[in-house]
Amino acid sequence: MSAISRRIMGIALRLSLVVAVVAGAWSYYEMHQRYMAEVTKAIQMDLTLSCGKGFSEAELDATKNIYGLIDLRKVGCATERFLAKPEEISRAGALDGRAYAHIKYHHYVSQEGIAGAAIGGALLTVWLGLLVVFLRWLTLWVLGLGRPAA
Repeated sequence: MSAISRRIMGIALRLSLVVAVVAGAWSYYEMHQRYMAEVTKAIQMDLTLSCGKGFSEAELDATKNIYGLIDLRKVGCATERFLAKPEEISRAGALDGRAYAHIKYHHYVSQEGIAGAAIGGALLTVWLGLLVVFLRWLTLWVLGLGRPAA
């Protein structure tokens, strides 16, 4: 292996460490964002249901459809159609933790996923370094230049 090839692989190996850290951090960020979106959605649903608690039964009954579901948009609790059962409205408890207790952090953020992204990024970077070395060798061979002087 020539000095230039060794230098290229040295750069690729050092770069692979940087890529591994960036890929792992990005993977964690994406997983955490998915988790936070689910928690936010659950909290928003609970807040919307809790808003319905502030209305009398007569006001809520006026918004029932033929299936007995209450449209909370009609009483101003939602910006779009939001159908709920009366039991759901009575069970809602704003921000007491029950709304998102079923959403587990480890279902969204996993060490295996972060490690997989980091290892994959590092291996891809090393592979690309090997590809550059191979393409350099192939070009020199096709041109008939043989091995360049070190």
